[in-house]
Amino acid sequence: KTARIIRVDHAAMVVSRSLALNIRSHLCALKRFFWTFVHPYDEAQFVGWDPTLQPMTSADKTWCRELLTRIRGESDEADISMARLALFPSDGEIQARYFMIEPIEIECDLFSSATSIWRVLDARHSDDPDEQDLVIRVVKDQWRGLTRSREEKFYERLTVIPPEEMVGLPTVTCGGDLGEREVQEWEESMDESSTNDPEDNASANAAHRPLQQTFSWRQGKGAAYQNNERSHYRGIMDTLGRPLTQFKSTKELVTAV
Repeated sequence: KTARIIRVDHAAMVVSRSLALNIRSHLCALKRFFWTFVHPYDEAQFVGWDPTLQPMTSADKTWCRELLTRIRGESDEADISMARLALFPSDGEIQARYFMIEPIEIECDLFSSATSIWRVLDARHSDDPDEQDLVIRVVKDQWRGLTRSREEKFYERLTVIPPEEMVGLPTVTCGGDLGEREVQEWEESMDESSTNDPEDNASANAAHRPLQQTFSWRQGKGAAYQNNERSHYRGIMDTLGRPLTQFKSTKELVTAV
């Protein structure tokens, strides 16, 4: 009897050679795999664990339902079965917290950007919610191919437009490329611990790679294949316009378009 270890991410699939279950060295390799799977490093619970997504507590669910009741007039039994708490990069070390309450669109292809669009609510608990709390925004979550420009660059270009002329154009409330941020921090920590190039340092391979950017191609083929990797982006866009259901006539809709 034999076994193989298969690792899949958004950029590639890596398959190990066949391991014979009656050979001691092969069994030791499997044992090491299962151990490291649940002990990748101190902060993580298992390989693939995303620290930027967390389950909602009972208090979170109560708060979320209260906001939805005030915004939509729904009952306290609003369906938030798919909701989760997400952390977003913000200025400095501060992380913005939002509830991803319901999906709008999800791309299900395996080797792709896996783009998903969610409605989100501000997760700041407050006894007196302000206007910012009572707004449903939209988050875009995707695994960007490294050959494509960071999405923030396009929004940065829009900021040069005078406010009075910037009509009907989106703005990003918070967020950014989680992968690039993590890789930068990882490379800086590697530089501090070693003068060698992290990509060529064999000892560095034992340390965990960043979770928010794939490393399958670089690990297996070398740094020259970096452009085949993907990086995790998550950003919240501010509300633009109003729902189509609120237009009073076709003429009003066409005029707006």
